[in-house]
Amino acid sequence: TLLTNLVFALASLGLEAQLFSLLGAPQSMHPLLNSYFDIIRWTLIVQLPTMVLYYFVRADGFPMLATIALVCGALSNIGLDAWFIIQLGLGLKGAALATAIAQLIQLAILCRYFLMPQRSLRLVRPSRWKELLKTCYNGSSEFINELSVGLVFLLLNGLLIARLGI
Repeated sequence: TLLTNLVFALASLGLEAQLFSLLGAPQSMHPLLNSYFDIIRWTLIVQLPTMVLYYFVRADGFPMLATIALVCGALSNIGLDAWFIIQLGLGLKGAALATAIAQLIQLAILCRYFLMPQRSLRLVRPSRWKELLKTCYNGSSEFINELSVGLVFLLLNGLLIARLGI
């Protein structure tokens, strides 16, 4: 997940205008979007593995730790948004910074899981690549499901924009 996110973040460098246009953003908004995207592209490297770790922690019998991490992340994001956007006047850049810091807080809380001796999940280097490939194949249906949800939201947003003239 980390490597994939890093590849996408690096690939997005210099392609901002094309990406924003693909998503239907008018040219006049590109500088505003850039201030957000310049930070959020690197935040996603932390955010997506944090989401995965959240599910692993819950599945391994530590739902309270996962919930505390989620609530602390959400509350810190709200508080930091108010501080960065309203108090400091940083606009979208402040919103992106708030999200980045909140994700780091959530990841820090979830990392406590690795200090718990009663956990059953362990980080290991894969020794049997065939099993890893079978696991990837098994998870491909969920990947397609998540991809389709994102595509549906993208299409719905496009339809709403086209119909409402936004």
